[in-house]
Amino acid sequence: MTIPFPLASGRYETGPAMRRFGQAGQGFPAESGHFQPDDRFVETIDTKLALLLRAPEECHLTARGADPGALRATLLEAFRLLAAEHPHLAVVDGEAVCLRHLGLRVAGDRADRVDEPWPGLAEAAEYLTAQHGLALWGNALALAAQEDLAIVTGPGGTLEWLHVCLPSGWAPAEKIGLPFGAVHQPVAHSEALVAGQERIVRAMIEAGPFVRYVWGIHRDGALCHNPRLHRSAPWGDNPATQAWFRVERQTTKGFPALNRALFTIRYWVEPLTDTAADPWRRERLCTALAGMDEVELVYKGLTPAARQQLVDWLST
Repeated sequence: MTIPFPLASGRYETGPAMRRFGQAGQGFPAESGHFQPDDRFVETIDTKLALLLRAPEECHLTARGADPGALRATLLEAFRLLAAEHPHLAVVDGEAVCLRHLGLRVAGDRADRVDEPWPGLAEAAEYLTAQHGLALWGNALALAAQEDLAIVTGPGGTLEWLHVCLPSGWAPAEKIGLPFGAVHQPVAHSEALVAGQERIVRAMIEAGPFVRYVWGIHRDGALCHNPRLHRSAPWGDNPATQAWFRVERQTTKGFPALNRALFTIRYWVEPLTDTAADPWRRERLCTALAGMDEVELVYKGLTPAARQQLVDWLST
């Protein structure tokens, strides 16, 4: 499977880079859809479940003071979105949801078995039957899709709800309840992003839907890079054989009547040697790495020495 490659420009670029569904950009044709299941669906759901069983408080979080009614209504809208895009996964009937791959019907505060789950998903189905209330609805949505998920509320873009099992180097428990600007403060050269936070949040809720891609280079191929749950080995003597190329697809879907937006994050990872096997990708990745400044290197977890070794290897 060829993973997306958001480096057609050959530059490391900061900023929102949000484009509407139906518009081309970042080297991609026009696209749509918030959820994109593929042949790694069961593997990804199993990885999420393992992290939920290990440390649910690090993955599934609700901000203090969140409105339970509005949050539940937003989750139901997210289920409707999933059902519209992938009816083989979910069907919504009023305020009940049938999750076909899990063999469950979620209604009220409980999940009931109605069919056999897909092979490999029996444990996920069993986990959900033990959940109740908002915990059930949030976990059910997360185990119905490969994407990690967030709900933001206006006007400041507060992170009201997070179900993020597979983050790229940040801890959801340290972000829940924060406004948009504070969440993105650590991003390299984030001044313009933070300054435009009100406009961006308003667009997320009232306009769109939007899509964007980001990329990074990691020291291993783990899907979860939550620093409170995962530690990568330091860069070794040969970063080229250690490094993994990671891509995120992020989408937003606004629900203006609820003053909220759904934010989805989908991940792909592959060994950097696989990425570099394509000459066009290798050239653009090399140029982008060579052009990164010190602030950008720190944000991406690259040392100057590792960057230079990767550039030398890619250029030869």
